[in-house]
Amino acid sequence: MLPVQRAFIALFLMVFTLFLAGGCTSTGGDSSVPLNFAGSDMYWKVLGSYGFSPGAVEHTSLAFQGSAPCVAFTDNNNNNKATVMKYQGGAWTALGAAGFSAGSCTSPSLAIQSSVPYVAFIDGANAGKATVMKYDVNGWALYGAAGFSPGAVESPSIAIHNGVPYVGFVDVANGRKPSVWYYSGGAWQQIGTINAAVGGSASNLMLKVYEGTPYVAFVDQGYGNKATVMKYSGNTWEYVGLPGCSAGEVECICLAIPDGVAYIAFKDNANGGSPLVMRLREGAWEGMGPGIAFSASEVNAVSLQVYRGTPYVAFSDRSVSGKASVMAYDLGIWKYLGQQGFSPGGAGSTSLHIYSGVLYLAFKDNANSGKASLMYFPYPMN
Repeated sequence: MLPVQRAFIALFLMVFTLFLAGGCTSTGGDSSVPLNFAGSDMYWKVLGSYGFSPGAVEHTSLAFQGSAPCVAFTDNNNNNKATVMKYQGGAWTALGAAGFSAGSCTSPSLAIQSSVPYVAFIDGANAGKATVMKYDVNGWALYGAAGFSPGAVESPSIAIHNGVPYVGFVDVANGRKPSVWYYSGGAWQQIGTINAAVGGSASNLMLKVYEGTPYVAFVDQGYGNKATVMKYSGNTWEYVGLPGCSAGEVECICLAIPDGVAYIAFKDNANGGSPLVMRLREGAWEGMGPGIAFSASEVNAVSLQVYRGTPYVAFSDRSVSGKASVMAYDLGIWKYLGQQGFSPGGAGSTSLHIYSGVLYLAFKDNANSGKASLMYFPYPMN
């Protein structure tokens, strides 16, 4: 039985039990998370086995091929090359060859559209430039030229729109400015000159594409390492809201644009390193939740998803020995989904995804020799 099927059965049983007890749930506002989804009686479950990868990993990236979760990572068991593993038929297996990149792979970013997986990464075989590979029935192959960027890159991030791959990265060769490229006419082409619009260097970039419009969020060193979001509109790059929109320095920035509404999440160093989510509303960025920063603890490895108007944030939670926690914004407050610190041990490089209303979290599992694990919350969001 698939996790999604088990999740719907679990939800039915939970609702039936509440009915017999005279209980009720409330979703209210623009949130769809029942109030009772937080608590020690709600458990995250492992998909397959903990530590499913052959060896230790870095930089997990989760996406779905149909109903099957796929995780890309830097594979320490294969000379730090790229590997993608897929869960199907009750087991984790390599999608194509393990360690398929020519050289070392850093910061792999996985995207899948129409069941076709693409991975962008920092290519150790090509002087740290950006490379994209695509999987088909013949295995993994280069998509365009290897090392197509002008020079070394950081924070590669891939998105696909209408079958067209887009890749954003920090362009080390051009003053560490943000840069976005797309594949057209058999080659990678730069979209505008975003580096001309940014006063300082950038780090920790994430790319999303909404209805053909690329957006990037990044840590903006030109604005004191605060958060900045830009989009390509009318043949030019422009700021989304004010640049440097956070109160202070940020790390681990994430971007989501469901239904055209932009959200960012990050580690907020102006509030003790706690997580913060901001939403663009009427052209201005606003913090979500009382006290804005919604966890009292310092976090790392932040990951963001938004589903039916509700933001969900995963992170490595320092208050519980770096274990994974996930919180949701419900009725104007932030609450844990299931237990705080539900992973077996410290969790690094979290990658959160929602499929058919069910939350899945891939991470580097420090309780299992740094191998990859994937857990899911078997209570589908409404």
